[in-house]
Amino acid sequence: MGARLGYETSTDFGEQAVMGGAELRWTDPRRALLPSVVLTGEVVQPTVSDAREALGLDRGVHGRLGVRGYWMVPLPGRFRVELEGAYFRAFGLDEALEAAGWDRGPYASVELARGMDRAVGRLVVESLFVGYARGQRPTGADTRKAWLVGVTLEGR
Repeated sequence: MGARLGYETSTDFGEQAVMGGAELRWTDPRRALLPSVVLTGEVVQPTVSDAREALGLDRGVHGRLGVRGYWMVPLPGRFRVELEGAYFRAFGLDEALEAAGWDRGPYASVELARGMDRAVGRLVVESLFVGYARGQRPTGADTRKAWLVGVTLEGR
């Protein structure tokens, strides 16, 4: 069980919000074939919203429940595959946003990562990854596809 606090945005920054809530996480590292599962409950406060502005709506607070399952499967040579599936359901949205599809959505992704663990100043490059994602995130009403390329950093 843990607390969540975050900032989320769409890729064009037309939708931005702060959110906070709680999460319940289950992981069993001894059983790699079972996914880790995260259940979340969040309160979301939009700070920028092009969609709400276009519909003449205020940026009122709403709630969101989510479930996410993910697998991290180790491969030879410091490589790993990460698979993720998620679904969210928002409540307390204006009817116009619900009608446009902002109230729920599935998401899935796959990534291939290579562990690095290399110090760069006060940071550690934990891994490099490439991946593909498809689905709906809470910052938009449409299904999107994306190629992902990234670096995972940690502080020392």
